[in-house]
Amino acid sequence: MTAKAIGSQAVFWSEGHFHSTRYRGIVDGVRRAALEMYDAFAVPNQRSEAWIRSFVKNERPILRLPNTVQEDFFFYPDQDARNRARRELQISRDARILVQVSQLHAKKGVIPLARAFANQAAPDQILAFVGDGPLRQELASIANSLPSLSGRIILTGFACPDTVRQWLWAADGFALNSHIDPNPLAAIEAAFASLPLIISSKVGNVAEVLGDRNGWRIADPDNPGDAIREFLQSDLMEIRRMGVRSLQNAHHHFARARSVTRFLDDIFSLCGHQTVSDFNASTKVFSQRAGE
Repeated sequence: MTAKAIGSQAVFWSEGHFHSTRYRGIVDGVRRAALEMYDAFAVPNQRSEAWIRSFVKNERPILRLPNTVQEDFFFYPDQDARNRARRELQISRDARILVQVSQLHAKKGVIPLARAFANQAAPDQILAFVGDGPLRQELASIANSLPSLSGRIILTGFACPDTVRQWLWAADGFALNSHIDPNPLAAIEAAFASLPLIISSKVGNVAEVLGDRNGWRIADPDNPGDAIREFLQSDLMEIRRMGVRSLQNAHHHFARARSVTRFLDDIFSLCGHQTVSDFNASTKVFSQRAGE
């Protein structure tokens, strides 16, 4: 309302999507009325754009602004970094490691993931849950249910950013088996760490993080076994190639400088002005002339 009063355009940011919406019915009517007040929208992914368009009748500009991470921090430098991380974590260089970084909560699909892994993993394969939450004891029960699983389902507990990075660098793959997850950053961090991704179809940014042959999509987070099996049985060299493709895809979709420049270009265009690049160029020319 304030924007309308001063003659400005109002842009509404939303990362909601159909799989993340918990309340419908009368709430949808309230949402629709509120969203109709805005001139344009900013969203992080395709699913959020489709969700907005389902509420707004008239065609409005929808700008793309993905959530981003500190990409330089998570960037995986070389094989030495992986070997060093494994030494520090006291894990064999030859183990196949799958990591999920998330809360240990039902909405993150941690129990079905642990059971799927326990039912098919070989002795040299490890699943690590990096994070804490209310399902930790139940996961510990699964991890201790068979002698053959001893030390192969790891619960790290709360992890600081440095520890998260250490596990991502040590890992061979990243899983996110969520039932509800609007726009998780953990999958983006894993992509910048050059890991192949195993992502639930319920995750909001699945279309963006899963690019061209850089991972597997879990159709049903209650039954992730097929995707987990494909990862565990894949050739190691192909796993590494998929990790490289993850990094390339992350640079395309989530690099901070590129994402911000594209968004500001869209904002300038929405306001009827030049792009940021053109604006900077014209400002430079104006400054040079002013100094003559």
